[in-house]
Amino acid sequence: MASLLADVAALLARFPVVDDSSSVTAALMTILAVVPCGGKQVYDANIVATMTSGSIRRLLTHNVGDFRRFPPWIEIIPLQPGP
Repeated sequence: MASLLADVAALLARFPVVDDSSSVTAALMTILAVVPCGGKQVYDANIVATMTSGSIRRLLTHNVGDFRRFPPWIEIIPLQPGP
């Protein structure tokens, strides 16, 4: 547990944590009005809305394809180079 807590503390020192709020909901509504999403894609849109609300523009992810529909809001950085 001590090692885990130390790891989390180190991550918190390096990266911002953005909380869910009414501004995230407003951003999500804006995104959903523009980008066709359904089912689990709404979760991806919520991640983008949370990023937007926290002024975070770059997303480091393995799931590049899941976020390609959101270029006006985020820049996608693949965790590993594509083929």
